[in-house]
Amino acid sequence: MSITLAQAMKNAIAAEHAAEKFYLGLAESCADEKGRALLREIAAQERGHAAGLEALAQRLVDGQLPERADALVRGIETTPGAVGAEGL
Repeated sequence: MSITLAQAMKNAIAAEHAAEKFYLGLAESCADEKGRALLREIAAQERGHAAGLEALAQRLVDGQLPERADALVRGIETTPGAVGAEGL
């Protein structure tokens, strides 16, 4: 299976948003205030990851993607057994 660079970026961004939602949900169900605060901080980190990936995707659209990212995505696209987020 091979995916495009655009789909790889979409999958990565979606995974970060899903992780943020997951940690926020855990925070809501956590009885301990310190635990809730920690889980909210982790959620904020995931939100930051998504923002960073969205910025990288915009640079891709603008033709400014660094060469090293192209090589990374080519590796991901050719990894045996790799699946997109919709296959998880």
